[in-house]
Amino acid sequence: MNSWSLRDEIFTFTHRWPVIVACFLIGSLLGWGAAELWPSPFRATATLYVGLDPQQTLKQHFVEGYAGIDFGNLTDFKHWQMAQLEVLALSDEYLGETLARLQEAGADWDDTDLPALKRMVHLSWRNAGEWQLTAEDYNPRHARLAVKVWREVIFEKTNASIASSRQL
Repeated sequence: MNSWSLRDEIFTFTHRWPVIVACFLIGSLLGWGAAELWPSPFRATATLYVGLDPQQTLKQHFVEGYAGIDFGNLTDFKHWQMAQLEVLALSDEYLGETLARLQEAGADWDDTDLPALKRMVHLSWRNAGEWQLTAEDYNPRHARLAVKVWREVIFEKTNASIASSRQL
């Protein structure tokens, strides 16, 4: 009768350690080689503070009709505003300006087009406050410069839009 025994399994395992170590070493070398052949892109990040004035919300009753949303509370309004700012930050206008500035900064950006830049940059936020801007590229210098210029464009164009809307 064949019965399974933990002691026998441990005994078998300890006597086959050269095979196990060889498999571990081969797997490690294959993983290291794959990482060298196909490196992951470099990720550069920048933060941007986005502050909203909740008291301003109480003065803007016309926004609900414009947005087509019934804001049940200030949080709903805040999330709507943040989503609108995200759309602007990722818009063709903002990214086009970013690309134009990058191409002015160096000839190595000449072969980059707007769809490639859109794939390179990412934006994340959880709430009003700190936004996380990210650019990924295999060239670390490209990623750093892209996220830096993109942050400047968002800051400048958004401030200009706010100033213009206040005048209007």
